[in-house]
Amino acid sequence: MKIDEEFITTSELQACISEAIKKTELGRKYVVMRYSKPVCVLINFDDYRKMSRMAKLARGGACRVCNL
Repeated sequence: MKIDEEFITTSELQACISEAIKKTELGRKYVVMRYSKPVCVLINFDDYRKMSRMAKLARGGACRVCNL
């Protein structure tokens, strides 16, 4: 599986935010760096939703709901 992520500084992101957002819609992921440290990740909303659902399952949320 290919992970399409790119490291980008906060100043680079400020200069090309519209382009970065368009690319995230197509599946690219950005690791945003400030002072050479990763501070956040920019991902598309569908990926965010999938990750949120997986996190809920990992915490046992689904098991409590369906009593499995």
